[in-house]
Formats: sequence, C-alpha cells, structure tokens
Amino acid sequence: MLHSSTYRLPPSNDHPYVVTAKRYTIGDAGGSGHNASEGITLILGHCIGMFKESWEPVLEDLFEIEAGQSSTPIFEAWSFDCPHHGQDGNINEPVLLADPTQTFPGDAYGRAIGRFLTADERQGAQVDFSKHNLVALGHSVGASSLIWLHHSPEFPVRFQSFILIEPMLNAVHARDISACWPAYIAFAYQRRDTWESSEAAFQDMLKTMPYMSWDRRAIASFVTYGLREHPAASFSIEPFSGVALACSRMAEAAVYRGTYQFAHDMVSVLACISKDVPIHFIWGAVEDSLTQGLRDALMYKCGIVMASHRWIPDAGHLVGLVSDALDICF
Repeated sequence: MLHSSTYRLPPSNDHPYVVTAKRYTIGDAGGSGHNASEGITLILGHCIGMFKESWEPVLEDLFEIEAGQSSTPIFEAWSFDCPHHGQDGNINEPVLLADPTQTFPGDAYGRAIGRFLTADERQGAQVDFSKHNLVALGHSVGASSLIWLHHSPEFPVRFQSFILIEPMLNAVHARDISACWPAYIAFAYQRRDTWESSEAAFQDMLKTMPYMSWDRRAIASFVTYGLREHPAASFSIEPFSGVALACSRMAEAAVYRGTYQFAHDMVSVLACISKDVPIHFIWGAVEDSLTQGLRDALMYKCGIVMASHRWIPDAGHLVGLVSDALDICF
C-alpha cells in the first residue's frame, strides 16, 4: 500500500515561493531497501496545470512492480508542486499577482525543488538528500526543470539517471514551435475553470476531453488535488460555493510565457548531461502536442546520447494520465 506524508519549506529572501513536497513509500520506513543507500529515490516533476499527486497512479503501479523484482529497490519517491499549482496555488498566488508581467520564470520550478533538496536539515523534510541515490522522473516542464536543476551550480543536486516523459524541449533542428506558444496560452485562458461542486466536476470530466481519456484514478486525483474552493466562496454578499482550478488559468498561462526560451536552452544542457548520465525518453505515440519532427530532432540531431527511448501507443502528451500507468514503468 502506498503511504504518503506532506512537507513544506517556507519562502526565503531570494525565493518568494512556499515549496510543498510529498514523500511516497510502500511502508513507514521507506521502500524495500533498509536505508537510502541501498535503493533509489525518485524525484518527480509534473507538467503544467497538474500537481504533485498526479504521479500517484504511476507510483502505485511502479511500487507494485518493484515489489516483485530483485533489482535495485525504490527506497522512496518525492513529488513536488510547481509553485502556483496544486496545494501551492492558493499560497503562492499573491507572488504572481504582484508581477506586472504575469510571467513565471522557466527555472523557478527547478529552483523550488533544489531549495527543498538542499535545505538545512532543520527545515522542510529534515532529510540529507546527499546520501540518496537520486533518479529524476519528469513530465513536460517537470522534465526540463529537473534537467536545469542537475546542471545548475546553485544547487549540489546530481541525478544518477533521467526518465523524461514528453519533455518540454525545443530543438532548433525541428520546425520552430514558437507558433504553438500562443495556442497553448489561449488554451490556458479558455479552459473550463469552474464547477458547482466537486461531484459535478467529476461527472463532467468523465464525459469531457481530455479528462475522459485519463485513467479513472487520475480523474479522481484531479478533483481532489487539482481543484480548490472557489475564491468567491468567501464573499459576504452572494457567495459562490463551487470549485475552481487550483492552478488558475492566469497562472497556467504565466508558466507558458516564462518557458519558451527555457525550452530552447535546456536542449544543449541535456546534451551535455547525457555524456555522463543515462537519459531515457518516453513518448506518447499520438502527436497532440509535440510533433514527430521535434521528437526525432531531440533524439537524433541535438547531440543527446540516449540510453533508451519508448513509445506508448494510444497516448499523447499526457501519457502518464491517459495510458495504463504500467506502460511507462520500466
């Protein structure tokens, strides 16, 4: 059975965001390893618009698979909310509102994770992660953020390998995807963001794309963690008691604004990292976000040394939510 516990790291003078993380194990004392040095510790980054708990269906299956194998055990997994997402959406929203550009810097998610992993042992999780065998498992912007973190001289965090699911990277050898960015931002502003109740949201998602294509566990998780009490619920006159997206439409668009150049920059960084660290790509076979040309360019024309790559049939960019989570566990 998957066990979890939540930890928070307060803002600092140079980082205005609260950082929230969740630790997952298959037991109270960690995974099947007796201590951190005997197993691996997964560090998880999610995609734009999601939240740290969106990994739970994958982790449930992954721990189940791992329990029946004699390979290196998973000691534990740590998943992090991108600031303005999930539980952190409410807490960090004032920081975004104070920025007249309404832009979330591309490196801010990686910096948040780095702050947590290198925090004084009296703060956050009170864990010395330097004694852990860290493996990066990132999806979309979560993948590019972990690439940034590994390469950053600001934090002494180094991963033993990377598993990158549909990473947000833009190869110059492919058709420039700058034309896609306005469409991504427009989608963020136009997506439905309000329902009259959590139950109404769940029923709506069961019959509405893209939610209806997800693993049912992922839909339930989104209703629990991807929604929050509607801001109008606190109004003294005619309050509205419904629910809204935890990552607001404005916050989602802000991430897209801040990550375009970042997606370019991280390609050469990954090429450098791949000379010494195993890189595993996982792609959805359906071209609903990243084009085949872009994927091919990343794998074969950018100097990135791959340890492996895998295609998941009948899944697109949200492969970890759409397909059976067993498909991406390897």
